Amino acid sequence: MRTTEEAIRQYKHICWYPSAGRDFRPLLFLSDWYCRKNGLDLDEGQEMPDLYIFTDYVGFPVWFGDEYEKEGFDFLKPGFHLIENEYYSNSTKITIKCVERLVDFRFSFDRNLACMDSTPAYNSSFLMEVEVESKLEGVVTTYDATVLYITAFNETLYREFILRHHIKVEYQVLVRYGEGMGGGARIHPSWIIRSYRELGTKYLISELRYVEEAREDESTDKPMPVLEKIYSINAKQWSQHDAEIGWHRVIK
Repeated sequence: MRTTEEAIRQYKHICWYPSAGRDFRPLLFLSDWYCRKNGLDLDEGQEMPDLYIFTDYVGFPVWFGDEYEKEGFDFLKPGFHLIENEYYSNSTKITIKCVERLVDFRFSFDRNLACMDSTPAYNSSFLMEVEVESKLEGVVTTYDATVLYITAFNETLYREFILRHHIKVEYQVLVRYGEGMGGGARIHPSWIIRSYRELGTKYLISELRYVEEAREDESTDKPMPVLEKIYSINAKQWSQHDAEIGWHRVIK
């Protein structure tokens, strides 16, 4: 059984979505298909993510409920749909093609960061190859993506894994951070935005309110990145609420 560090060495363009729950929409909005559909020009030498990392400390028992209770970890198997949504004539389906369970982490469970008890999935790590199928106005597009789902606290993963192994997060996603049932709202995501140098962030996809709040955060001496907004993503398509989501280029 491989460790997570061993499994991700080959990937060069990493996207990290902390407090993701079961929201796999970055596979849609951060893809070559989406850029072509919306006429977005990539920067010179820019590549879209080849690995999407999703973290959430409550993990599978909460987000996948009945499936997990019935099958345990075995519900993550070829043919299982991570997303199967339909909206009028359009639809999205994300299906597991193959899955590899990696060696569990050994992170402690920090009660100061949680409002729920630890679940059996805490510290688990799964690497999955998935197929994304999107039907838009009758046109069906399919492509493959690689997903790493880690059940851990964002802060712990950052400190004890990302920094320790010098992992660079080229794409950072912050949408509805801590607004689910897990209690992540106790810590504002400005610390992630302000850690752009340590993370190596080149592109920030974030609700604009988080950017503004990070600018006003006086609790850290880490510098605020200089950001250039290059595109606005339809927030209702992503998160079903009205907060504006911006795709930003990190200038410095």
